Amino acid sequence: MEDSDSKNRGSWPQEALGSLEELQACINRTLASQGPDSRIAWRGQAKCKWGLEPTLDRELLKLKLHRDSWLDYELELLDRFRENARQYASDSELAHLKGDNWLLMGMARHAGLATRLLDWTFSPWAALWFASHEQNAQESDGLLWWFDTTQFNEVVKKRWCDYGVRTKASALGIDLGHELVERLGLHERYLDESAFEAPGKSWICQLHYRFPCSRMAAQHGFATVCGKLGLPHDQAIIALGDLNAVRRGKILIPANLKAEALAHLSSINIHAASLEYPALDECARQIMDDLRAGKLAPARSHSGQVQISNLPTSPSTNVPETYTV
Repeated sequence: MEDSDSKNRGSWPQEALGSLEELQACINRTLASQGPDSRIAWRGQAKCKWGLEPTLDRELLKLKLHRDSWLDYELELLDRFRENARQYASDSELAHLKGDNWLLMGMARHAGLATRLLDWTFSPWAALWFASHEQNAQESDGLLWWFDTTQFNEVVKKRWCDYGVRTKASALGIDLGHELVERLGLHERYLDESAFEAPGKSWICQLHYRFPCSRMAAQHGFATVCGKLGLPHDQAIIALGDLNAVRRGKILIPANLKAEALAHLSSINIHAASLEYPALDECARQIMDDLRAGKLAPARSHSGQVQISNLPTSPSTNVPETYTV
């Protein structure tokens, strides 16, 4: 998997801006360019060197596992989540745990499991928050990716036959007539036979979460998904057609603007609480990541003693004012 400096990524026009006002103006221009029937999706990333790789691809790449085994690892992760989550799940969540792999994947993704799903939002301000909030990336330039979902879906619809992905009705060998097939949802593509069978096919599509998730509603979110693991989503979108097939771009967020951007976003009620982002969980995770990576060191030397005041003294024993911990 190549990094974001690869030549393919050059097919995403990039704008670099020098102030928060310029950044806001650029976002507003992009929003204003939407047609009456078009809608732009956004994704904020804390580091501009990152491409559009899902967490599963990133994690498996770090482990240096052979690509032929990636699908096996993905299915093992999903099977373990389905089994282990039962003891913690609510009644409604239990029902969804019995669903197909796509439904399970959506639940697992927002519980923190690495999946092939890549999250997007229809709110550029939510995307800007995600690109700016991470403390361990405050010194790195961030990036806002965007693309026109209407054009994207139109092109994808024309490409399904090229990918060899059948409809559910075709896969099941059912001929019920167009109207009934539409009503039953059997006109949708049967993704399982190509996504979960090696080596996979290079399709990409938009996936909406089918389980109740207030966090995704707050973030105005959906996901893109590829039929082949290890295929960066930016490259998959570029491969849909010529450069004008899907309007797209990216906006560089200088590191020195992140704090100012967060302050502005907070003033318009865009923050961890409004996005239902588990910020405390993330804070603890980042600290533990630093500890495991050997990046955490005490800021000062301690004697190992803590002063404790206002403790009652037992009638029979004098309680020392200093405890060794």
